Amino acid sequence: MIALTNSQQTPIVRVAIFIDYDNFSINFKEHFSPFHVTKSVWAALNELLLKYYKENFLEEYEQLKHVGTWLCVAPHDSTEGIEEKHNTFDYIDRLPGNIMKYGTRVYITSPEGKKGTREKGVDTEIVCQMLMGAFQDHYDTVVLCSDDNDYIPAVKRLQDVFGKPVIQAGFNSRSNLRAMCYGHITLEDKEDNFWLYLRNLFYILAGGGDLEMEEIVAIAKANKVPVKDKKLTWGAKLSDYTKELENKAHIYLGIELTEDIEPPKHYIGIDHHNERVHKRSALEQVAKYLGITLDRRQQLIAANDMGYIPAMKKLNATVEEIADIRRADRAAQGISEADERAAEKAIATHLSISPNGMAIIRALSNKFAPITDALYEQYSELLIHTADELTYYGKRAAELAKVYAHLIKQRQAYVGSGYFGIARGVFAEADLLRIVEHIAAG
Repeated sequence: MIALTNSQQTPIVRVAIFIDYDNFSINFKEHFSPFHVTKSVWAALNELLLKYYKENFLEEYEQLKHVGTWLCVAPHDSTEGIEEKHNTFDYIDRLPGNIMKYGTRVYITSPEGKKGTREKGVDTEIVCQMLMGAFQDHYDTVVLCSDDNDYIPAVKRLQDVFGKPVIQAGFNSRSNLRAMCYGHITLEDKEDNFWLYLRNLFYILAGGGDLEMEEIVAIAKANKVPVKDKKLTWGAKLSDYTKELENKAHIYLGIELTEDIEPPKHYIGIDHHNERVHKRSALEQVAKYLGITLDRRQQLIAANDMGYIPAMKKLNATVEEIADIRRADRAAQGISEADERAAEKAIATHLSISPNGMAIIRALSNKFAPITDALYEQYSELLIHTADELTYYGKRAAELAKVYAHLIKQRQAYVGSGYFGIARGVFAEADLLRIVEHIAAG
């Protein structure tokens, strides 16, 4: 029975929300990986579901009333499970309108002998709460947040016996549960409200400055995504943003930040170096998260950052386009006219060729880009170094990454598509020169 207000006789639709915690969390992660269900998501989930209901199911003459949200979970009895209960479940329980219910976990052994646990009593608890609420007429309609088909019998009773329409909110477009329900909220649709809501949580933390980073910052601002750019240099660290990470209201996208501290759960690292060398460019990853399509110039910027000039040529870049991107990238890296002249002098006076044809240059500044641009296509292998850092460009980058994997693991070296380097200040000059000799020897 839909209640009426006393003053204006406006029908009030009482909405109850029921959430299967594990089912929602697991499906959320599968569809939006590497996202986790952060506290900020739980804090806004009620508002999001009610907003969707109001926009899609409520008549103009009706008024919506949220009568409560029941969540059920089966906590682990491990140390991590107890900590999760204190940090997450208790937090959710304190949110306005929420009622947290608990099932249990039982230990099981699979046919293959693998030990694990499974939840027990969660579905039953939610079903009992839904049926009891329907019997006592506590609500008019239900939003059921789950993709579990075990709820189908209860949904049939709610709709056929009690006349309570059920709106299923889930991630599986082919689930029998969705088909059974009166209506549904498509959480899996990245063009729909839920994904758009996630985008509103993003906060970008910019890493070391180059053309790609400039473009990411520009895209963030154009799409009204908060961004913090501290104008850091290559080798920027996650700890540079320690203060910002204390705010758990956001999902932080850290762009090419060395993770020198433990990343919090509300942080996503975006990179394509070292252990993430198989990833697309940072610009392409950000575009995917924001749901935007890169234009021609942005595609070239991404290609340049991933694979330098050869990658741009694969996109059929013209000579003018390549020159424009490289010029802009050098400017974004803060390369001055003095750096350009220093590069010319280093090529003229400090260039040597190893017996196997590798070009070795002792640079006169720590800006290597003017040298690589000037010598591109002249040498298949190029090794540039100063007294305390080096970068190798060529076909042996992946091989060198394996040889010096221990340095990469310690964040003292790096590898990307077609290049390998040792960070500034890791070795004394004599030790670095021995590594130069080792690489040059092939």
